[in-house]
Parts: sequence; structure tokens; C-alpha cells
Amino acid sequence: MSEKAPGSIQEAIEVMLFSTTEPLSAYQMAGLLNEAGLAPEGEQLTPGRVEKQVEKMVGDWEAKGRPITVLKIAGGFQMATRPDWSELVAKLQEDRRNQRLSRAALETLAIVAYQQPVIRPDVDAIRGVNSESALKTLMERGLVTISGRDEGPGRPLLYKTTERFLKYFGLDSVDELPDPGEIERMLGAHLPGPAEHTAGEGPPATPESP
Repeated sequence: MSEKAPGSIQEAIEVMLFSTTEPLSAYQMAGLLNEAGLAPEGEQLTPGRVEKQVEKMVGDWEAKGRPITVLKIAGGFQMATRPDWSELVAKLQEDRRNQRLSRAALETLAIVAYQQPVIRPDVDAIRGVNSESALKTLMERGLVTISGRDEGPGRPLLYKTTERFLKYFGLDSVDELPDPGEIERMLGAHLPGPAEHTAGEGPPATPESP
């Protein structure tokens, strides 16, 4: 294939960062770009080169006065708004927090609360659907946060509940969570304990409608 211009690589990086709710490492992005055939002919993009492209991209955004930037979080990169837009973003997030949680969000929140810290593939396997959208909603409302990375293959992100979660449900600590059976009756779904489920088991997760 013909050599791609650096701008094409930057555009691909922008698309990846825009399309995910989780930080992407330079290693992950380099692998995806190479698989997509976006590396110059006869070459393989390295994580170091991807990081330089990210830095150049952010520099271009700043020069154009764009309201977005890229932050390094949990060993990866994630798109974010610039600090001078924080007031508007805070109002938007507060408006979202005031909306009632959907059933999908409640199911996901219950699983995180009882399984924490938990990786998304385990949440997906328990629910039987992709929980990315529900986790994003819960993080936007400050009920769930990233607590680190699992030691398993790919080192996926770990999720746990927050202090806001305790305040939201009037709890002093997670030790005061109601019996899982009560949650099951509320949600109409069985929530297995840690001994009943391990990563990689369970039905395949299918995309969930927003």
C-alpha cells in the first residue's frame, strides 16, 4: 500500500480516542494502527512513534484553539476538554447526574458494588451484554471510578464504587449494602458471588442499546 501521511495517522488516533471511554495505551494504538494498515509501507508503528503523534496532535489542537486535549490516565491516553471549559462541563454532568438511572445502569452498578474491584469483561459476562455505555454513565455521575488495572492478560481496568455512591444510597460503607437477594428481587436478575464467576466465563457479551 502507499505511504500514509502523518496527518492520516493523527486522524486515526483522534478517531480511536474519541470512540472509547477508557484510556488507550500507545502500545494498544500502535497495534490497532498496524492491523488497520495505516503504518507507512514496509514499517511498523511503535508505541514511541504513536506518543509523538499524540503530542503533535495536541500541539496542533492548541495552535488552532480547539477546546479538547488528551490526558495521560492510568498508563494510557484519553480525550478530554480543556480546563477553561470546566464550568460548562460541570453543569452538563450535573444535569446528567440528576437524571434517573436506567435499569442497565442499575444492574451494572449492583454488579460493581458486590464484585468490586471488577473488570468490565466480568461485568459483561454476568449481564450478557456489553456494559461500556452503562459504565460510562455511572462514571459521569461519579458513582463508579477506575481503581487500577488487573494483573490478567491485557491488564484491563478495574472499577469500584465511589464515596458519592455511598452518599447516593445513604450508606456509611459498602459493608452496609443490602443482601444480594434483595437486589435480585429489585432487578429480577441473579447476581453471582465471586466464587461463581471468573474472567472469561459466561455468555458472550452482545452490544447494548443506548
